[in-house]
Amino acid sequence: MAATAAAFDPNDMVKSVQDQVTKLSADATKAADDVTKANKDLFDAVVKSSEIAFKGVEESAKRLQDYASSSFEAGVAAAKDMVGCKNVNELIDLQTSYARKAYDTAVVETTALTELSTKVANDAFAPLQKTFTAAVEKATPAKK
Repeated sequence: MAATAAAFDPNDMVKSVQDQVTKLSADATKAADDVTKANKDLFDAVVKSSEIAFKGVEESAKRLQDYASSSFEAGVAAAKDMVGCKNVNELIDLQTSYARKAYDTAVVETTALTELSTKVANDAFAPLQKTFTAAVEKATPAKK
């Protein structure tokens, strides 16, 4: 029985190696493109998040400045009124009224600043969360 041996063709081997190198090169290029896109997406998300946070801090600072200014003006007005009091009872009533208004205003302003801070934090995190979620979804193999 004559054994038929496949003839060794070096051209086939070279072609096979070239095909494998071409495939590996394409895979490496795709991976590099994916990493570049992911980095760009993350950078864009960080920029957007920073813009939102900056605007929120700016808004908070303006609100605090307005509150401090109005509190100072109310305090000066109350002090002027207290100087004009004719007796201790009138002074106590005026001081009590001023303290109550100052406390109520402080509660309102603190609540508003807390709500604003929470909103800014959530809004600023949203672009990052969206990017992270997309990256996790892409990295997680699909379940069949």
